[in-house]
Amino acid sequence: MKKYSSLGEVYLEASFNKTITLPPMLKVIGEKKVQQSTASKLGLDVQISQNFLSISKSPESSGKWTQYQLSIFDNRKTGGGRGEYSVASFVTGIEPSAALSPQETLSVLDDCVSGQNESFDVAVPPESKTYKFEVKEIETDGSVRIGAEGKTATNRIVNGIMQILNDLENVYLSLDNNSRLQVDELMRKQLGLEAALKEPEKPKKDTKKYQQAYSQYGASLEAAKNWTLKGFINAIYQSDEEEGRGIRELPASLIQKDAIINPGDFKNPERKKYFLRNLQQVFDAIETIAQEQSFYTVQAPNKAEELRNIIRKLYLPNVGDEAKKKEELDFLDHEADTLDRKLTKRKCNVAGSGCLDAKDFFNSVNRMKLLSRLRGVQDLFKDPNIIKKLFPADITGLFVVSKSGYNYFPKDSIDQYIEINQVSAGGIKIVKKAEQQQTQT
Repeated sequence: MKKYSSLGEVYLEASFNKTITLPPMLKVIGEKKVQQSTASKLGLDVQISQNFLSISKSPESSGKWTQYQLSIFDNRKTGGGRGEYSVASFVTGIEPSAALSPQETLSVLDDCVSGQNESFDVAVPPESKTYKFEVKEIETDGSVRIGAEGKTATNRIVNGIMQILNDLENVYLSLDNNSRLQVDELMRKQLGLEAALKEPEKPKKDTKKYQQAYSQYGASLEAAKNWTLKGFINAIYQSDEEEGRGIRELPASLIQKDAIINPGDFKNPERKKYFLRNLQQVFDAIETIAQEQSFYTVQAPNKAEELRNIIRKLYLPNVGDEAKKKEELDFLDHEADTLDRKLTKRKCNVAGSGCLDAKDFFNSVNRMKLLSRLRGVQDLFKDPNIIKKLFPADITGLFVVSKSGYNYFPKDSIDQYIEINQVSAGGIKIVKKAEQQQTQT
């Protein structure tokens, strides 16, 4: 006896078993379309040039553009950068000739310049992409901006600075008003803000140049007298009502140990007023005051010690390894101190009681190990592993370009010659080591 099938089931079975012939247009869409390159159409074999091979083994090379390469420097694909076609011409050796018109030349070079979906900018030969290059243009301040690839480095540096500042600010805001004044006065003295200023010598004849110098001296003296730790911290942050408090720009001169910070370089008025010293100098001043003045070397407040003991008792894992146990104790103590600072600040601000004094401040901050933590962030600016991750892993090398020419760094030497110079929301900036020229914000 045959199985019963409904009319609908019979119709569906017949429909799916039927061979369907695609219309001509859909046939084209269904097939993989392979475009023939301009070079192939012209019978031209695009290979890497001897000019490039001669510099490819050097850890760093530089050169000038040819007249043709300079003329196409501004040429770019949509969303691409300047100099990519110039690099393509250099690494292939292709320029207009008797056999190749200017338009044909650009079409051949266009095959070598990558689209937005590629992780590199120039590839040769365009079919096999054996050699791949990243191309970055030097900005007017001598730095090179890195976009999305720098997001990891940006987050690590910014978050590292913000964690240190949050801990420091919580203690400062837990001070009563008189203690804040006392801390700021000690800081100004330790930093030598007023002592470092020299009044310009008045010439026999009053001149416009002297008036300008004296006016600048007066502004600097006023800034030095009014410098506060709170103002310094606030100047590092850049507030936005919609996005909340954050850091959009971090110049290297604010963070790196040996960098010289110049308030006159900054456009932001708060930074111009408070960036009289960098973080290294400010943290060094705090630790110096805490360690060298016996008046401030006191026992930690009882409540902080009690809180640490309670947290240790409740949350210390049962581990036998002594090194691991110490690591966990340090972590819990840091968390206890952080919680104590936040709650003390809140109690002080809400009730006006339970505030810290200057002794408590320097004792508490001394335990934060500010300089040690800052050193960890400073190391990120030159960390080889971080520098390497700023560029695609499979590139052959990096071209840093300008209208005057190029610098080339093979992939394996990039971290030896390049370091981070500035961190910003739009991406980090890099410079060649020992050649840091920066325009501050």
